[in-house]
Amino acid sequence: MNESIGKRVLILLHCALIPSILFVLGLCAIILPKPTFSEYERRDLETFPEFTAASLRSGAFTAQIDRFYADTFPLRESFVQLNASLAEKRGIQYNDMILYETGNGTLGDNGPSTTPIQSSVPPSASLQPPQSSQPVAPEGPAGPPAPVTDDSPDGDETGSSSAPASSGQSSQGESSQSQSSAPPPSSSASSSQTPPAADGGTGADINAPAPETYNSILIYQNMAMAPFGGTKTASEYYASVLNNYHEVLGDSVKIYNLIVPTSIEFYLPDQYKSVTNPQKPNIDYIYSLLSPEISKVDAYSAIQQHTDEYLYFATDHHWTALGAYYAYIAFAKEAGFEPKPLDSMEKRTISPFIGTMYNQTQSSKLLENPDYVDYYITDTQHQAYQFPRNSPYHGNPVSVWAEFAKGGNAYSVFLYGDQPLTRIDTEHKNGRKIMVVKESFGNAFAPYLIPHYEQVFVVDQRYFQINGLKFIQDNGINEILFINNIFAANTSSQIRCIERILTQSDWYFETRPASSSSESSSQESPEGEGNEAEKTEKQKEDEKDNSSGTGSSSQKVTVKKRE
Repeated sequence: MNESIGKRVLILLHCALIPSILFVLGLCAIILPKPTFSEYERRDLETFPEFTAASLRSGAFTAQIDRFYADTFPLRESFVQLNASLAEKRGIQYNDMILYETGNGTLGDNGPSTTPIQSSVPPSASLQPPQSSQPVAPEGPAGPPAPVTDDSPDGDETGSSSAPASSGQSSQGESSQSQSSAPPPSSSASSSQTPPAADGGTGADINAPAPETYNSILIYQNMAMAPFGGTKTASEYYASVLNNYHEVLGDSVKIYNLIVPTSIEFYLPDQYKSVTNPQKPNIDYIYSLLSPEISKVDAYSAIQQHTDEYLYFATDHHWTALGAYYAYIAFAKEAGFEPKPLDSMEKRTISPFIGTMYNQTQSSKLLENPDYVDYYITDTQHQAYQFPRNSPYHGNPVSVWAEFAKGGNAYSVFLYGDQPLTRIDTEHKNGRKIMVVKESFGNAFAPYLIPHYEQVFVVDQRYFQINGLKFIQDNGINEILFINNIFAANTSSQIRCIERILTQSDWYFETRPASSSSESSSQESPEGEGNEAEKTEKQKEDEKDNSSGTGSSSQKVTVKKRE
């Protein structure tokens, strides 16, 4: 009898246990503070939606509520981490390589990019472009900068180059791939730590365990790397675009080209080289197609001589400031100046840094072995001006180094990330003015040019909003450096951005009374909205008042692109 009662009590307890757990978890989900950012996934979490009748009717309101609770339920971070750990135990062994599915499709579809960081001081932009495209820097100090999230357009700066056919994939120049990083640093911030010793130039121990692949990312000895494909068509396109710059600009502007190899070229053991195409032949092929008047910077050889040093990140797709420094030495030979010794600059460090390759893989090996970001401060007197998007003519005075950058955004310490334009005025009056056309690899490189030029114009090829030919002429630019990692040099969307700069239209600011905006819109000419020749005297007077800060509050400011 007592035994029967005991069994019934036990059954009731079991029946009550699961509902009780669900009730407690549900109560916690309601009353506990909601997280807004996942440190493990390195992303912002969903927020509770704002209610509108339209969103309710469309179903968007309830769908976002579902995502909100899925992102913020109690202990979610721990469950996600546990799931990732279990996922790493799965996989199919094939020829000493382990293949993992990440569950997010082709890696790098949106392209890893450096998050731009902007000064919190709004640009004091005038309401129409100046007669020349010389950027104007406002007076007064910039306020404390604040990070700004930004999406990367026009594809992946490091990956539309596909894996080679030998790895079981077709070599298509348009498939997106995230590119890679480098030998793993110690979790310590000390930059005296170096990667594993190289084996015949591979920089890895051939007796170590086989690499794991996350779709298009290999993880080998705690290093994340992306296979390179490259195509002859893309290489020829890239070279033809640069040759066209020379044809248009002539001998008045000296042009340099620097293609940056990535870590997989130096740190993947020979027995796994079949998963990636060699990068040196691709670089040599592009250089062979360039006009003899374009200087070819051999960054490859300079980097190859130092592969036992910390040249690439392990958790991010970029190179380090040290890797960029050796490329700078190679550039100095072509540009005809003596490079500054590294020990003449002040080294500072941001630690820890977990970058884009971790975001793509969620690998615990990368999380447990973070990088650090070294950067070097020059003693040359200078002032930098940052020109954010839709403010191509008026910039904010900033430092070259965004020293408040940290965590997953630490690479943005260089130039505040991918800004459309950064102008650096130096103390030198030597007449040398260089325009650096780059993707994010150029961010770590550009500061080294400060001791050698009167002005350095750093242009992000994806976001620049001024006609390049006019900009070069108006600013007296007499040198141009194109610096791209090898993935970008084989990515048609990146090459199109470079090509477009030379002929694209300027952006400009237009004002019109808010009360008559629709009327003004209907009267705009098809050849060009806000054409100067068609503006009335009243419109010109209004713009003059607004540009001097005396405009009426009834004026509505819009940004448009001249067709």
